[in-house]
Amino acid sequence: MSKYFDPIDIRAERTPPPEPVPVNKDLIPDVTSAFEAIDTIIAELQAGTSSLRNGALYFPEGKASPVKEALKRLKATPTSRRALREFITIAQADLTRRVATAMADHFKVFDPTIHEVFNEPK
Repeated sequence: MSKYFDPIDIRAERTPPPEPVPVNKDLIPDVTSAFEAIDTIIAELQAGTSSLRNGALYFPEGKASPVKEALKRLKATPTSRRALREFITIAQADLTRRVATAMADHFKVFDPTIHEVFNEPK
C-alpha cells in the first residue's frame, strides 16, 4: 500500500500553543542615571543651600533615615516602579512636597506616570 492511502490523524500533528508569558508591570527603564541629581539635591538640603527648603537637614550617621533607606532600596533595584514610587512617597512625607516634586521631575523620563503619586495630572 502506498503512503497516499494511509489514514491521516490531524490531531497528532498539532503542537500545543505556547504558554503565555507573564508581563511584569513593575519594570521600568533603569533609573541609575538620575541618582547623581538626587544625591545633589540631598547634599544641598544637608548643607542648607537648597532653594527647595529653608534651613539645613541633618541625617545622623549610623541611624536609619526613611528617605535614605528608601533611596538605598531604589539603588538596589533601579528598575522597580514600586521602589521608585515608595521613595517619592517617603520623600514627600519627610522632605516636603516641593522637594519630592523636584526629585520626581528627574524620574519623569523613566516613568511618565510618576506624578500619579501626587494625584496630579501629568
